[in-house]
Amino acid sequence: MNYPENNSGPTLENRSGWFTRRGELFDTVISTRLRLSRNGELSRFPATMEKKEKEELIGRLSTFFRSQAPFNGKSRSFAMDEISAEERKILVERKILSPRHEGETNGRIIQGGDESINVLLCMDDHIQFVGLRTGFALPELHGELSLLAGETEKVFPFARDEARGYLTSRISEAGAGLRASVIMQLPALSLMEDMEPLFLALMDRGLSIRGFMDDEDRSRGGLYQIYNGGSAGYRSEEEILNSFSEAVKILSKKEEACRSEINRGHYPQLEDRIYRSLGLLRYCRLLSAGEAFKHLMLVRQGVALGWINEISLETLSALSLFTGNAHIEGILVEEGRESNGEEADERRARLVRETLAGGLTYFSV
Repeated sequence: MNYPENNSGPTLENRSGWFTRRGELFDTVISTRLRLSRNGELSRFPATMEKKEKEELIGRLSTFFRSQAPFNGKSRSFAMDEISAEERKILVERKILSPRHEGETNGRIIQGGDESINVLLCMDDHIQFVGLRTGFALPELHGELSLLAGETEKVFPFARDEARGYLTSRISEAGAGLRASVIMQLPALSLMEDMEPLFLALMDRGLSIRGFMDDEDRSRGGLYQIYNGGSAGYRSEEEILNSFSEAVKILSKKEEACRSEINRGHYPQLEDRIYRSLGLLRYCRLLSAGEAFKHLMLVRQGVALGWINEISLETLSALSLFTGNAHIEGILVEEGRESNGEEADERRARLVRETLAGGLTYFSV
């Protein structure tokens, strides 16, 4: 995998993208993802389009998007059938593609230079605008994606119904055509309070919450994914985002209050878990993807609590992405090495050790 030129596939060269930045409420909100789905009023949905019809539409839209601000500098553009299964897995780990798209071979992706603004063409819908940021960034992402969508609609009128709103391939997203999600780390709140009333309060706002790794154990690692359950016609984008923003800020304040309470008390078991994780990451020689994520998130708790000062949240955020299986496999391919299980675990451990020791400038953080 080499340095990407325009019109080439995804690579690992971009080590200083959106995932290495510090965002608003970054000590509680790890990342924000926003997707706007739109279809043209004069074209059939992608699932029913003929191959030639789809190719013509992709070509026309690609030409338009290359002239737009997020893509007229350093950018990438590639067809899904031109990239490998391993590269599609990297896009899933980077949250540009949804997991259901891992085997997708139709459509095209256009990415801005830092991968924070992306356009997916002729997959589920004619156009999906995907924005990504660290921290809480729904208002900013919505502003940028709405501006791009507005320019697009001037040349490609969107399918819209007065009563139902935007028409999309997924019925739950019809209306606003908007899907928003944030990953929050709320370990202190999970420890100090009963979370069920908070889950119910989120449902009253039209939001859903689930564990980041496992729906059956929502509290594992104190990580939660919060997302809007649907936009089916009756709520505007502004209503969804205002309700979402208020909920995130309330949860962040509650988490900060619980962290203050922890720092006023004595929690040796929590301290032990966090510092054991830090020791393991600093000295391990083999490290699986699951172990890496678990221990990086525990160390992140220690940084957020003010117990660990020598490691930045940005570094932990970048490591949590690059220790994923697809990224480690990509690193091994770059280095001309085989990507068997033990080799991957050894390379992952070395990446973490060297990054935490400050001896490796692997990320621009």
